[in-house]
Amino acid sequence: MDKVAPIAQRDLLCASCGGQCVFTPTTGTLTCFSCTTAHEIVIDPNADPAEEQHYHPDQPHTEQPEFKIDRQFQCETCAGAVLFHGHSISENCPYCNGALVAKNSHESYAILGMIPFSISEETSQHNAQDWVARRWAAPSDLGDVVATSRVAGLHVPFWTFDSLEDMDYTVWYKVKSGDRTVTRSKAGTMKTAFDDLLMPASHHVTPLIRDGILHKFDSDELRPFEPAYLAGFAAERHHPSVREGLSHNAPDKALLLRNRIKAHSGKKRILT
Repeated sequence: MDKVAPIAQRDLLCASCGGQCVFTPTTGTLTCFSCTTAHEIVIDPNADPAEEQHYHPDQPHTEQPEFKIDRQFQCETCAGAVLFHGHSISENCPYCNGALVAKNSHESYAILGMIPFSISEETSQHNAQDWVARRWAAPSDLGDVVATSRVAGLHVPFWTFDSLEDMDYTVWYKVKSGDRTVTRSKAGTMKTAFDDLLMPASHHVTPLIRDGILHKFDSDELRPFEPAYLAGFAAERHHPSVREGLSHNAPDKALLLRNRIKAHSGKKRILT
């Protein structure tokens, strides 16, 4: 077994009674199981969730090292062994149910920011049932399945890519010339910037999940990474390489570039 990053557990215990705490989305606090005391989560005022980390493809050490073995930690409450499998960074002790969260390590890319959960399990369940009720083509028993299922929160990692680019382009388009259709071209030069292009940093994020998150992603909601936000929720760290993220991001970026070139050239219909 391998210990990679220290565990934040003592910081997640209730300051009033020493009981186990979990993050409560609706209040944004750590709430104690035993005495129900709500504790404010204090963020380092110097922390900046928007701070950039730069990737250099010619420097392999800037890639995130892979964890090829599981990690075992000792619960500081009951001394039980807690296994962190693969890329997991948040677990509960199987003996006392205490929350254990891996702190940021100093290896390569640290977790810069996160968006904490903000709605309750009950609201999530209601939203899921409401969504199913509006699906006229859904299986007849899907509503019952969702109603009896448990909603579980999972934090998933993403890369965000920024770039400022200069480009030369040539577009081809068709125009009518008498009874004929002819192909013409137009060349141009433009500058364009990309801000917070989102790409999953986990193979567990399916395209459907990614698209759902993309519609709701707002960088203004990012908070500095704080283990307390993960207490009681499953979470994993990024594990595909940055190079993979850039590669998977290429089709989305190409589509955005195509639309920007259309706008810049003034040609709404261009040939592939």
